Amino acid sequence: MGETFYLYANRQDLSRARREGSALWNLGVQDLASVLYLLDDTPVDVSCWGESYVRPGVGDVAFCFLRFATGVTVHLHLSSLDPQTVRRLVLVGSRQMAVFDELAVERALTIHDRAVVPPRSPGYGPSLRVEGDGSVLSPAIPADDPLQAMCETFLAAVRRGRPLESEGSLAVRVVAVLEALQRSLDRAGSAEVVSAPARRLPNVVAIRGN
Repeated sequence: MGETFYLYANRQDLSRARREGSALWNLGVQDLASVLYLLDDTPVDVSCWGESYVRPGVGDVAFCFLRFATGVTVHLHLSSLDPQTVRRLVLVGSRQMAVFDELAVERALTIHDRAVVPPRSPGYGPSLRVEGDGSVLSPAIPADDPLQAMCETFLAAVRRGRPLESEGSLAVRVVAVLEALQRSLDRAGSAEVVSAPARRLPNVVAIRGN
């Protein structure tokens, strides 16, 4: 993929279950977890704008912006008030671009061999050029249920007696980003710093009964 430039995600639908809670907290968790996992990083600050059109005080739509110290930016469009069901994550890199579409069962992941390259030296002529042959690769991805995979991973850790340290750390970071986005939403889109956990959380594993 080369150097990561930016990512954006759309998670929208009109289901009743999704409308029972905030679009930010109901729909944003999965995309935030994916973004933080892919980048292996936490944003330095975030902003969020949203509206409550149907239910006063409960956000139906949210637009989120995340800024990382590396220069990478992330945009999220979350809505429980949309005519189409969309679950898509796009990563734009310096060499290739990738699209993950949860609803495209046969082609969930597509990698596009396209990139925009700046000129090697200033002067006359085209300022930018597009490289790559435009080919699209769709590697096969098992159609496993994500929730089932998570449960199986947790149970395997219990059997081994080892904590899910990486998963726990990711969950803590996701909640920290969600809380910062909520503060920004409450303050009309102000930029909010993502607070790090006050202390390292102890590892927790389930205890098997006799």
